[in-house]
Amino acid sequence: MPKSNSLRPKIRKRTHRHSVSYEVDVGSQDGKRKRKSYKTKREANTYAAAWKNRWENEGFAAFDLTDDMRQDAKRAFDIIRLEDSQLTLEHVAREFIKIYKQRNISPTISDLKDQYIQSRIQLGRRNRTILDLKSRLNAFCTEFGNLKVPDLTEDMVAEYVSKDSNAKPQSIHNQLVKIGQLLNFGIKRGYIDKNMAENIDRPRIARKEAGIFTVEEVERILRSADELNITAPLVLGFFGGLRQSEIQQLYWTDISLEKGTITISADIAKGHSRRIVDMEPVLKSWLEPIKQNIGKVVQLSYRRKFEALKKAALKGNWVHNGARHCYGSYHYAQFKDSIRTMQQMGHKTTDLLHDHYKALVGTTEAAAYWSLFRDNVLNSKAA
Repeated sequence: MPKSNSLRPKIRKRTHRHSVSYEVDVGSQDGKRKRKSYKTKREANTYAAAWKNRWENEGFAAFDLTDDMRQDAKRAFDIIRLEDSQLTLEHVAREFIKIYKQRNISPTISDLKDQYIQSRIQLGRRNRTILDLKSRLNAFCTEFGNLKVPDLTEDMVAEYVSKDSNAKPQSIHNQLVKIGQLLNFGIKRGYIDKNMAENIDRPRIARKEAGIFTVEEVERILRSADELNITAPLVLGFFGGLRQSEIQQLYWTDISLEKGTITISADIAKGHSRRIVDMEPVLKSWLEPIKQNIGKVVQLSYRRKFEALKKAALKGNWVHNGARHCYGSYHYAQFKDSIRTMQQMGHKTTDLLHDHYKALVGTTEAAAYWSLFRDNVLNSKAA
């Protein structure tokens, strides 16, 4: 940095044996005297004027940069201007430092996955949710686990989810959701600024009407269930609208025949929202003879017996979530009250009802469905 008393460059003529030069003395910088020689006085004056102008415009800071630093800055400017003439070197430097720091503190994608899953466990997510996360994210980490989180690109994610040509649209959608959740967790932790999965086009998923059973099929199912002693889980789905995951965790003490209600606690309800299901008379007719005082509703042998039921009643042609779908469809057709059906099933809005269950069955079928009392079904078998 120049001394304050050397603000004006001094030009001295130097005479040599066979030549003349002009020396520009700009004073001391960083403890060293800086002089430059030129063959002509014009060149010396040009340099001195440029030095003086830089001093007047930038002060001492102008002289903190060495010539190498200025040349490096010039090359950087040339590169930046090729991309965006509006960018400044300062902006680029700050962005680079931010990315550099992020990369230094960032874990690998595999480590981020472990942090994310552990956080979900601590938040009390269900085992089924945790297992699904592990399955999908472990597969993702097989390809990118050793990569630092900021090094993941949108193209990498897009290529990953599209590599399986046989993957169904719903599967691709679900994979993108889980990867997106993982990367959002990385944003919250300060490892990245952008979710590389959020702008990837989602495949179009065709809306499907809910698969349901006919009244005759439900009747055959209930007869087989009675023979195999697994009636309770099935009638809770068909006539109570409970989800399979809720039935699996339900205790007999959650069912009150006196009040005519089933309590779905927040611990087992989807969305952790407690709800009370009002029992229809047909459901009570099936539960009254088999109601227990303690224990879980689902027996340890249920899965084995259920597989046998599917073969016996429907030759293996079981409709996924068919019992709950039947409840939604036949309940709305019978009572014509979308709010009531929505609340019974634990939905937040009536959208699912109108999109999947409405108009699947008529009033005659609905009346027959809600007449499937235990005695009616079993006595018709005996007859």
